[in-house]
Amino acid sequence: MGVVFFYREPVQAARRVADFKSLRQTMAEPDRETVILTADISVSAPVRVRGAKILRGNGHRLQRGKNGGRIYGGALLILAGESLSLRNITLSGDTGGKSGRGKGEGIYGRLAEVNSGKLTVGKKSALKNNRNVNQATDGGGAVRIQRGGICLMTGGEISGNQTVAGGAGVRVEAGGEFVMRGGTLRDNASLGIGAVEDFDGRGGAIYNAGSVTIAGGRLEANRARKFSGGRADYGGVGGALYNRGECHIAGGALSGNTASYGGGAVYSDSGSRLRITGGKIRGNRASLGREIYFAGDNCSIEKNPEISSVYLARGSELEAGQNLRSGRKILLVPEEYRENRCLVRTRKDRMIRNFALEEDSGFCLFRKKDGLYLRKSICRIVYRPNGGQGSMRPSEVRAGRKAALAENRYRRNGYEFLGWSTKNRSSTHVDYKDCEKISAGRGTMVLYAVWRRETEKKPNQEKEKKVRTYFAGEFAGAKRKKTSHILPNKRPAIRVAPRYFFSWETGRNDERRWREIVWQACRIEDDCDREEDLQKTAQFQWNGLLTNRPGIYRVGIKLRDQYGHRFYMKRGEKKRYGRGKVARAEIVVTIVEEERQQEYQSSGQIRFLPVSNVEREEAETVEIWRFTSEDVERAKRYMREREDPFSGESNRIFLEKFSDCRRQRERVEDG
Repeated sequence: MGVVFFYREPVQAARRVADFKSLRQTMAEPDRETVILTADISVSAPVRVRGAKILRGNGHRLQRGKNGGRIYGGALLILAGESLSLRNITLSGDTGGKSGRGKGEGIYGRLAEVNSGKLTVGKKSALKNNRNVNQATDGGGAVRIQRGGICLMTGGEISGNQTVAGGAGVRVEAGGEFVMRGGTLRDNASLGIGAVEDFDGRGGAIYNAGSVTIAGGRLEANRARKFSGGRADYGGVGGALYNRGECHIAGGALSGNTASYGGGAVYSDSGSRLRITGGKIRGNRASLGREIYFAGDNCSIEKNPEISSVYLARGSELEAGQNLRSGRKILLVPEEYRENRCLVRTRKDRMIRNFALEEDSGFCLFRKKDGLYLRKSICRIVYRPNGGQGSMRPSEVRAGRKAALAENRYRRNGYEFLGWSTKNRSSTHVDYKDCEKISAGRGTMVLYAVWRRETEKKPNQEKEKKVRTYFAGEFAGAKRKKTSHILPNKRPAIRVAPRYFFSWETGRNDERRWREIVWQACRIEDDCDREEDLQKTAQFQWNGLLTNRPGIYRVGIKLRDQYGHRFYMKRGEKKRYGRGKVARAEIVVTIVEEERQQEYQSSGQIRFLPVSNVEREEAETVEIWRFTSEDVERAKRYMREREDPFSGESNRIFLEKFSDCRRQRERVEDG
């Protein structure tokens, strides 16, 4: 019986090369061969690969050389044949270990172009240091995969590459495919240089318009840098991966990646499909969506991935598979918090245990038949007079937080108010004292006032309504008496007026600037503390205002004065003690988008969108006004000086004062 040998790959002839000429000739032949480097080779023209080739470097490298006295900046390898496998070889954009021309000038090609066929990056292989940082060309980066091409990465690394176009490690065009089962993509960067799609910083390691599968390996320390022009920012998305095609993450680890704007690890754009069934996505950074920014049409999470958070753009939803078993809860961060908005589509009853919201969001998740929805997370406290007279508005307290009860405003002749009971009308047991802090749950809490007749004997009655105090006189035995009074302070009062801004006014506002603006819109009345003292301890709940995006924001304000009582010793002198009282208010801040038309910019004409367009997209009739820079400043001063800039009176006066700026009407069609 004969012996049969099984080979993992066909036996191929081996040829050794030591210079660029022989390498180029060998790789262009249509034969199936193994090509072995015996020295480092400088490439001065593209090496075209035909047939099925295995390129073994034995630790040697292919690097950029000179062509006509200048550094060659095109592609090193162009695959247009059956297959090419890289083993123990380095493809470098450097020249002899040094950066070509220092800053990446003149680089207009990738290290490897896969026009057709299959490129395999194997163990101990590296594609590194191909940099284009300032040319408006799709150069720099390691690998570009065209329609019909496939790149399989089983080991090695792709590192230190930079490009001004998307995907400094791997760029996958429509119809191309990249599969990662091992190896590392590290320290690659996509650098935005203009307000043009694909040149604004997308996909630090991978740009995908085709198909990407990540089943192993690591993507770490990659970055996508935005482009800033004028008062606007562009791009800066997908620190590790920018997806506008189909992407499946089944394993591997994405960590330490950075994006200037969104998606520290992954940014999945509109029209994309993202499926996550495994892997670890943690420890990345971005302004929005530090791990995943999802703005696409289809995103599913299944099995057991480890994801710390997902940012959901407006209108986006996740789909949770029935077999999802996340080890830790996935934090959901929606762009808009809106009652009854669906975040996760699922039919599994216990799926809610896999997800969570930010603690200070003011919302919670609740289950419906087809998914997980948002609902306001508050406790509504209703105060019943229980025989008293007057009125009190219900309080709304965020669930899980401590908050003080409203001060009692009910009165009952011949009775003293003792506190509040949670039991029923006839209860004499006091559960909470007036203004006591409580930890609120969800739902509605009803409190009943507890009264006691004033003629009844008060247990442990405090006698010192008036306190007699004695002071030693100048001579021994001499005494002088003085009656002191303890008087409670009133609760601080806050009056606010709504504020209105254009988006170009607020684009660079930080928290310190917003505190100043909001405080200017407040009028504080307090019989104890000065306004500057209250301002230092004021707390704000921004509810999304700090993003500086167009919209309507309700900013919460909380004040506590320093002292609860005044202890008067004599005329002109007072001592204070006790705990201060809390006051709350809410101010509405509206940021409206300003739409500038190109043909009007030179003449100073500006189109102002009405406030209603913030929430409505149908066509509106707007007015075209001609504003000079002086008119704009006048209008800003007028709006800020008004107590209520949204009132009908404010609008009437505005039309009168600025009627000379009105020029014509124009119908603006949607789209």
